[in-house]
Amino acid sequence: MGQSFLNNFIAHLAKRIEEDSNKSEEAWMPTFILTIWRESQLADGWEDSLANFDAVSIKIMDGVKPYDHRGAESMIAKLKGSPIDVHGWGYHYCQEPARARDEAIAVAMRCEELGITHYHWNAERHWKEGVGTPSDNAIVFAEELKKLAPRVMLYANCFVSLTTKEMAKHFNYFEPMCYGTKRKTIASKVGKRMSGKPFPAVRTGIMVGTGRVNSKVSGQYWGYISPPGKEQEPLGLAQLVKVHSPCFVNFFRAGRIDGQDMGMVGNEVNPKLSDQVGLVLDHLGQAQV
Repeated sequence: MGQSFLNNFIAHLAKRIEEDSNKSEEAWMPTFILTIWRESQLADGWEDSLANFDAVSIKIMDGVKPYDHRGAESMIAKLKGSPIDVHGWGYHYCQEPARARDEAIAVAMRCEELGITHYHWNAERHWKEGVGTPSDNAIVFAEELKKLAPRVMLYANCFVSLTTKEMAKHFNYFEPMCYGTKRKTIASKVGKRMSGKPFPAVRTGIMVGTGRVNSKVSGQYWGYISPPGKEQEPLGLAQLVKVHSPCFVNFFRAGRIDGQDMGMVGNEVNPKLSDQVGLVLDHLGQAQV
């Protein structure tokens, strides 16, 4: 009787552990974002080429100045009624506390105007050349924005070397850039950025290239969705996402660049962007139709 009870209990516990593990796996799924700079770079019908994406991030600010009023509003209008979320992003300088505060006020007003609740703070090199500590100025920006627009989720897209644990208390997500034209470089960057420092890994995503051809070096691409078939070679993006579990993957950037538009047509190494996301989902066992 006692042994039977123990066996049943162990079987029940094992089942619960398996169920919890499955729930945990089902709960994790990265958000796929496509960053857009200028509407003029987009092809006609771009809004219909977003299969598998969860969100687009549209440039709406440059420091304290709203960026491309008409273009931003036109792009948002084309996505109205679609399942695609709209994020905003902008270049930021935050060279001193007063400037950081002014930039935050401008962002809060613009997000309110456009109904945006996710904002990507893209810190330019000027951020590290200002007065005081860059991380302190970043915190001033974040605190002011949160005070004025508490619903806005804030992404820190900035230099890893200047990002601190204290910043992690004020920004919702860390968005390090993991660009590269070599597989080893990309794999190394993703591994290091997803180490849990300075932001916890569960609040860290990656910004990656679109896989377009590197026009300056023959045989190189700004990203590789799949490995080349050799086991000793570094993983492709689909495998890196599964291994490191970023909470989002942001492709920079949409539209025609150097004569290529990866949103519409792929190349000999990488398919178009919606299909790249589909391959990641396939690898995760969560392909969408």
